[in-house]
Amino acid sequence: MITEVNENDSLKQEDRKQDETDVSYVQLYRFASKADYGLMFLSLIGAIGNGLSMPIYSIIFGDLTDSYAYDDNDTKIQKAGLNTFTENQTKRLRKCYLSSLLRKQVMWYDQINTNTLNQKINNEISSISDAIGEKTMTFAFSLAAFISGFLVGYIKYFQRLETSISNNISLTNISNNNSIDCQCSILEGTVYIKV
Repeated sequence: MITEVNENDSLKQEDRKQDETDVSYVQLYRFASKADYGLMFLSLIGAIGNGLSMPIYSIIFGDLTDSYAYDDNDTKIQKAGLNTFTENQTKRLRKCYLSSLLRKQVMWYDQINTNTLNQKINNEISSISDAIGEKTMTFAFSLAAFISGFLVGYIKYFQRLETSISNNISLTNISNNNSIDCQCSILEGTVYIKV
C-alpha cells in the first residue's frame, strides 16, 4: 500500500513537470534568428496573397467565361442559317404530309381520330426539325472541337495529348448519339409520309 502512494506521488510530480514545460505558440519561435523571422514574414505574406488570390481568380475567370458567352458573328450566322434551313424543311414536310393525307381514301379518316393525327403530325415534324437543326449543328461543332483539340494537343502539348483525346472522344460519343437520333427521326418521318 505504501508503494501505491509513492507511485501516485511520482505521477503527480510528472504532471507538474508537464505543466511547467507547456509553452505558448509564440514561445515556439523564441530560438529563431532575425533571418528566420524575415523568412517567416515573407512566407506569411505569400500565404496571405495565395489565400486572397483564389477569390480574385474566380472573379477574373468568371468575367473571362462571361466574355465568351456573348454571341459572336459566327454564332449569329450559324443560328440564322440554321433557323432558315429548318423552317424551310418544316414547311416542305408539312406540304408532303398534307398531300399524302389528301390522297388517302375516305374510309381511312373514319378509322383515325383527327386530334390524334394532328398531334402526331406536329410531334413528328418538331422531332424532325430538332434532328435536322440543332443536333446537326451540335454534331458539327463537336467534330470541329475534336479535330482542333487533337491538332492543338499534338502540336503544342504533346505530353497532354492523352487527356485531350479522352475528353473529346466523350464529346464525340455524345454527338454520335445525337446523330443517331437525327437519323431515326428522319426515317420515322419519311416512313409515315409514304404511308
